[in-house]
Amino acid sequence: MKLSSRQKIAMVSSCVIASSLIWNACGKKKKDSDSESSGMTAAYPLGLSLSIAPQSTSTALADDSERERPLKEKKEEAEQMLKGEADSCMPKAIKTQRKPINDETCYQFDQDMAVGTNNGKTFGTADGKAKKTGNTSEACMVSFAREEAKQVSSLVDETLGMIQMMLCQAQKGGQGLPSNDGDVLDFKAGMESAASNGGKVMPLTKATMTKSGSNYVSEITAQFPLPGQSAMATRTMKLTHNPNGDNSAYKGVLNITMDKTFSGTGYQMMSIQYAKVDSKVKYELRVANVDSSIKDTALDSRGVLDLSSATNDKMTAYKYVAFDMNPETGEGNMSYWHNPGSGMNEAARGFVFNISADSSSLLKGCASSGAIRDTSIRKALQNSTTMAPSGFFHPFQNTYTLTAPSVDSQDQGLATTWTSASNNQGSIIARQCFKQADAATGVYGIDNDSMTREGTAGFELIDFGGDANRKGLLPTPPDVATVKQ
Repeated sequence: MKLSSRQKIAMVSSCVIASSLIWNACGKKKKDSDSESSGMTAAYPLGLSLSIAPQSTSTALADDSERERPLKEKKEEAEQMLKGEADSCMPKAIKTQRKPINDETCYQFDQDMAVGTNNGKTFGTADGKAKKTGNTSEACMVSFAREEAKQVSSLVDETLGMIQMMLCQAQKGGQGLPSNDGDVLDFKAGMESAASNGGKVMPLTKATMTKSGSNYVSEITAQFPLPGQSAMATRTMKLTHNPNGDNSAYKGVLNITMDKTFSGTGYQMMSIQYAKVDSKVKYELRVANVDSSIKDTALDSRGVLDLSSATNDKMTAYKYVAFDMNPETGEGNMSYWHNPGSGMNEAARGFVFNISADSSSLLKGCASSGAIRDTSIRKALQNSTTMAPSGFFHPFQNTYTLTAPSVDSQDQGLATTWTSASNNQGSIIARQCFKQADAATGVYGIDNDSMTREGTAGFELIDFGGDANRKGLLPTPPDVATVKQ
């Protein structure tokens, strides 16, 4: 007998309520096909995640709740959930709901790795190594990038975890995907009952999936506690996923809106436009604080955050991440950019990473650090400017003293210019190479063999306007043109 959508929802809810085990409502489902389109996977972008310098196992650097998990591990967990094969439909990201704070001081966006004291706090590194407690054997750029990216990746993982959780509950209850254009399935009852049984404070007001043409559109609205507060904030999440026949290739957009985060009444908004091409998952992530007066128009017709549409007083605190990685191996390129203000000509500060795997699957690579001179994230997007360092921008260099790093003697002039109080910007870029010591610890040490002029500083300086051969050593920005097609 064919069941209506309402009857199927009732079955899911009853199954959840009857269970005495959190998120294990109907037990472990017999393993389905290994196809990426089995279960609920056709409606989800397997491999979409953000992970920088993953730690394979728990280490002195991070316990299991805080370690940066490899992309492959995140993908496999999501796949189990969507096929209904997981013992629990509670993703790790929702279980821990970590609220990371970047306490790595070896790097600072306004001074790179140069040592200097700003407002009574010292940043930078004299030997290229990290300063975070328990993490001092790692290359600075790796440690800082990992901690900084957690500010974004924790939110992405929580959002994707909510969608995994919704689809896992539906799969375990025998409910399939919407099949006809315009069909809407409501998963709210099952998710809310299970959350209540699990003791999670996460009131839901919406949890649906709609078939819209060839797209699967998942929408969830939930309340989450604000970091360090008892107050709750509303988070609206929407995933528009467009798979090919078996989901081996796909494209789509994920956007997130959170209230009570900007000037008390504003919003933090994020969008990820993504595509899977061959073995690579590519995406472009945008984040900004948005004034409440423009919240309803801040997303374009695709659901992508339009950073060029607002005046300076309506949007600020921009972040931009571009990612072109193989989720199975962790190889690829990524970049991370930051604008604390909102001016169109405020130089974006950030870094580019190129990562490869050796024959033992250990990761290694190089990173460049600096600024896109006289160009903000907004301006770069508006003008289709390649986001890669073209120099440095140390805006407060005339208010505190920076120490010149002890790079190779032939580049000591660059080091002096890079830290001079009379030059808060210029064409010099920092480059640091790293390699993973072993799979067990996940520690990424400085790779001196891949640098030649680092001296005792642990990183090199390259003049972007100088020697073309040296300039050629700089990492290549990720290619994300496909996601915009």
